[in-house]
Amino acid sequence: MTAVAQLRETARFLEPDSRSRKLAAEARVLLPDGITRETIRRVPYAPTMAAAYGSVLVDADDDERIDLLFNHTALLHGHTYAPVAEAVAVQARRLEAMPFPNEHEAGLARLLAGRVPVDEPYFRFTSSGSEAVLLALRLAAVATGRRKIVVFEHCYHGAFVPSSQADAPPPDYLLCPVNSPALIRQVFDSNGPQIAGALVDLCPVRGALSPATAAFAGEIRESCTRYGALLIADEVVSPRAAPGGMAAAYGLQPDIVCLGKYIGGGLPIGAVALRRGLAKCFASDHRPRLGHGGTFNGNPLSMTAGCAALRDFGRDRAADLDAATAMLCEELTSLFTRRAADWSVRHAGSLFCFWPHRELPASPGQARHHVARRMIAGLSAFLLRHGMVIAPSGFGCLATAALSADLDYLVMAVDAYLTQ
Repeated sequence: MTAVAQLRETARFLEPDSRSRKLAAEARVLLPDGITRETIRRVPYAPTMAAAYGSVLVDADDDERIDLLFNHTALLHGHTYAPVAEAVAVQARRLEAMPFPNEHEAGLARLLAGRVPVDEPYFRFTSSGSEAVLLALRLAAVATGRRKIVVFEHCYHGAFVPSSQADAPPPDYLLCPVNSPALIRQVFDSNGPQIAGALVDLCPVRGALSPATAAFAGEIRESCTRYGALLIADEVVSPRAAPGGMAAAYGLQPDIVCLGKYIGGGLPIGAVALRRGLAKCFASDHRPRLGHGGTFNGNPLSMTAGCAALRDFGRDRAADLDAATAMLCEELTSLFTRRAADWSVRHAGSLFCFWPHRELPASPGQARHHVARRMIAGLSAFLLRHGMVIAPSGFGCLATAALSADLDYLVMAVDAYLTQ
């Protein structure tokens, strides 16, 4: 029996009378292209999801798929994880929102304190990782009295920070290529007294998890120190890539760390961790003062969900998940070799990403090739029609709910794609 013959068909969403098709058409009446975030776009449209459990997503046409994306890494323990679901249900019956502090904010901060490379950090919560990045940039501007921010090309820092010249970045953003220490030095030497901070993701998802070089990471820290700018580590996704996040893996001590995704147990959340000396910027008597509001910042439901998720994710469990991801990628690499396929896969912690060439990209810029992106989207679409979910970019991750059978199925499905 061929690998294709062993696969499940999950393509009912594409049938003319499918419920997903009907719902997609209805959504287009009210939503541009029927969606409210670019990352869920599929061609011709995405299946509408109706339920989920563990590592399984169930769509509106009753097809089940193995989820190896887990809402872009946010679901650390998979779908409807009992400790999270129960904690949120109890909290919802007690107190779901109010304009006052709640005890769970400090509780989540305590759980996060040992997971960031900042000594005795303070925390400020937001409602998303994108908001955490914006807050970090505002904090850098207030703390330094400067406006310019160094960002790196083709690295995603949420919905509002430009990632390329095509985004028409405002003059306060200075774009620099990843893994170019000499260009970083040049940017700082030309603009140093005006630079408030450098915002860096050392393991960019958009770059097929292209790792930063030690020289690149070191130059960012040295340039920030030399000119009194703040080093802002974007760790919204990358705490999955290494214990304590990627800044810790490179031995850096950032001034600010941006967090999001899994720290909320699947509910909306973002956070900044900041070194103690920066907390004064929020004080009522500080001039200029950083006023930071947000109706849902520190929301008890998100705080409770985050606490429940993180309590069940210590270093041992994280190491097990990383090891499972490494084993999966070894099996996929063996498959590519056996099939003489021009494909490869890279992983960082419990994150992984496919690439349609044998040589992996060395930087996010190399990973932006349009032909390569179309090829990866083709793999993702094939998997979607055969019981498996990864991102159209080829990105995926594991959660503690992922089963060994799920990973075996992915290998079989990729084999089927290569031999169809």
